[in-house]
Amino acid sequence: MTAAEPEPIWLNPPKFWAATRNMSPEQVDSLMDILFFLAETRNLDALRKYDFIGIGHSYLRRPRTKPSSENK
Repeated sequence: MTAAEPEPIWLNPPKFWAATRNMSPEQVDSLMDILFFLAETRNLDALRKYDFIGIGHSYLRRPRTKPSSENK
């Protein structure tokens, strides 16, 4: 029996550049250090707080939820 593969963690470059556009290079370096630490420790809940971080396979289709009639 093999262990399940961990979900990949990926960065969305356009969203990252937009989020860090007004940061100094030192601030971006500090942010990257935090992101690398969170990724190494697999702290997915903390990583999900960043809009430019994706978790899971980005090219796999996910089932869409149908809008309920109550939301109309």
